[in-house]
Amino acid sequence: MRQYNILICGVGGQGIMTLGTLLLSAGMPQGYRVIGAEYRGSAQRGGPINSTVRYEIFEGGDGSDERRFVYPGELPLGAANLLIAVEAAEALRNAFYLSRGATAVVNTYTIKPKTQARYPSVDELVAHLKETTDRVYTFPANQLSMERYGSYRMANAMLLGVALARSDLPVPRETIEGLLRSREEREALALGFNGA
Repeated sequence: MRQYNILICGVGGQGIMTLGTLLLSAGMPQGYRVIGAEYRGSAQRGGPINSTVRYEIFEGGDGSDERRFVYPGELPLGAANLLIAVEAAEALRNAFYLSRGATAVVNTYTIKPKTQARYPSVDELVAHLKETTDRVYTFPANQLSMERYGSYRMANAMLLGVALARSDLPVPRETIEGLLRSREEREALALGFNGA
C-alpha cells in the first residue's frame, strides 16, 4: 500500500472545498481508499482554508485487512505529494506540508491584505517553495478565466489541468472530465493541461 497526499489551499470563496470534493470523488472509481479533511477557520471572512485528500493505493493483496490502514484526513508535515494553491501566498503559508520532490501548482493570483505594507511577489514565493522542491509550476488561472469566461469560476479547473499535466496525480484525466459538470469546465481543464 502506498499513499498519495494532496493539499488544496486558498481563501474563503475560492472553491477550495469543491475542488477537494472533486478529487475525493475521482479517487473512488480507481479503487483507492479515500480520506479527506477540511480546515475552514475564518473562511467566511475571506480567511485561509485548506482541503486535504489522501489516497491509499493498494497493490497486490495488501488491502485485505482494512483495520491495518486507518489514517486521519489531516496531513502530517512533509507528507504532501501535490499542493494546489488557488491563492499564491497560501502556497508559502502551507509549504511545510510539502514532501521533498512534491509538485506545487500555484495560481499567480494574490489577495493582498489591506493592512500589510509589504507583500511578497509571486517570484519570491516560488523561490521559497523551491527550497523544498524544484517542481513548482505557476499558472495565471484567474487572469485567463476572467479573459475567457468573464469570471474567476474556471480558475480551479485550469489549475487541476496543470496538476494533471505536471504531477504524478494517480487519477486519469478522463475520470476528472467525467466529474465536471459543464463544457466550460472541461474546456478550462484542457486549457490548464495544455498550457502547463
